[in-house]
Amino acid sequence: MIAGFVGSFLSLAGVTVGLTWLYLGMRSVMEIGGACADGGPYVSAQPCPDGVPLLMVGGIFGGLVCLGLFLWFSSRLGGSYGALAGLAWPALFLSLGWNFFEFGFDPPDGADGPVWGWVFCGALFALMGGLPLLYFLKPSNLMGILWPPDRDPALAATPYVPVGVPLGSSLEPPPQRPPARRPPEPDVDEVVDQLERLAQLHERGALDAEEFERAKKAVLDG
Repeated sequence: MIAGFVGSFLSLAGVTVGLTWLYLGMRSVMEIGGACADGGPYVSAQPCPDGVPLLMVGGIFGGLVCLGLFLWFSSRLGGSYGALAGLAWPALFLSLGWNFFEFGFDPPDGADGPVWGWVFCGALFALMGGLPLLYFLKPSNLMGILWPPDRDPALAATPYVPVGVPLGSSLEPPPQRPPARRPPEPDVDEVVDQLERLAQLHERGALDAEEFERAKKAVLDG
């Protein structure tokens, strides 16, 4: 985890350095008219400033290498941190577009009025870099990148506690009581025999009407 954070930070810093070199190299070329060349069969009337070709080539390829390293290190962190690499596109085109705008409206010495070709390139680069930037300006997208919703692995083993359950209480369901046993139903034949005996006792006069009714109800109720 620490190696992923350190590698992501250093590689992202390398991308920033590459963009800075490219930005400064472009400014150096535009200050002398926007074009230069060194060597080859045709000798240019405008040689490039010292170190500018190496600076721009190193900025391009060095920035791409660092961008790839950032994607690799950020993938080890999990989440959506790698999506921050998409900011390199707006950073590239907006910074170079600024150069076009600045030198287009305030051209180097010898130019008469704005250089509309550079102004047009500045507007084009502003659109290419600004429109993708709208994705990162949306709060929900930015929150999803900086604070991804995936849980910390250290918390993955933590049991889920429903809302309203006191901490420390058991989540197991309470033991259920066995259903109450219903008393067995009396035998029909036995009930009939008892009623017949009661009727005989009532006929003999051993039971009056009230006693007979009470005894009959007791037999029927079980």
